[in-house]
Amino acid sequence: MLASACALADDAVSTQAAKSPSANSPAVATLAPNLVTAPDGTLSLAIDFAMLRHWHIYWSNPGDSGGPTRVKAALPPGWTAEPARLPRPQVLGTGDDRAYGYEDSVRVLVPIGKHPDPMPERLEVTVEAQWLVCRESCLMGNAKLTGSVITQVRPAQPTHAFPEPSPAALRSRIEGTGVKRDLIIEAPVELVSETAIFVPGESHGAFLDGGSGPFSPVRREQSLVWRIPFELQTDTAGATDGRLRGLVLAGVKNLDRAFDIDIPIDEGSKNPNSQPQNRRIP
Repeated sequence: MLASACALADDAVSTQAAKSPSANSPAVATLAPNLVTAPDGTLSLAIDFAMLRHWHIYWSNPGDSGGPTRVKAALPPGWTAEPARLPRPQVLGTGDDRAYGYEDSVRVLVPIGKHPDPMPERLEVTVEAQWLVCRESCLMGNAKLTGSVITQVRPAQPTHAFPEPSPAALRSRIEGTGVKRDLIIEAPVELVSETAIFVPGESHGAFLDGGSGPFSPVRREQSLVWRIPFELQTDTAGATDGRLRGLVLAGVKNLDRAFDIDIPIDEGSKNPNSQPQNRRIP
């Protein structure tokens, strides 16, 4: 059951020392002992979440209900940590109560930007994580993870695909110039499969017709086309960053590909045929 039918616990669950989920802490976060390599080759910290059976945590956009999972790392001088990367989410729930998140387990990556060369054998890190975990009730979870991570990369078998920048064959644009506009996405069927859907990301100041989705395309010959009307929220214009974000999920499995959509609203509306470069979702 999703968070819209859940009662939040009054007290947050501390999981700083927890290694396995339990009835009191149905989701826990742990820091991987080694640095890992992200699918795009980026050196990264890995934070592993484990949940009790039938419990789930949420993607950066939780959907119709829930709360986003947040991860932030602090590194020593000479190192920089980039925004955390969450893998492609599962679509949870049915009907009008849909959410985006993860069941059983999931790994979140924190890419490392600047680092010393050569690197020391170990890296002292502090990671703070916050999440909402739900089943028939919900609990707020948090963890402050500190440790000495081995900088030698340890290979790991992926369980979820991470979003990729959109290739040239996947085109997105904004049509319209007023308060009401359309997000247009076009992709070859052979790239994204017949079951592809679009799930919106964190886009402040714009309301998509259809709410949090997910959105299915229309097939036109060998392409899939999404036309998603949206309305600029003029009362929250000061909060918008002028971009629409989301993912095109190719297939329904955790390891199926996912493509970032990150398009500037204003630039797209000035030229309906423009194709602004899609960038990775923070």
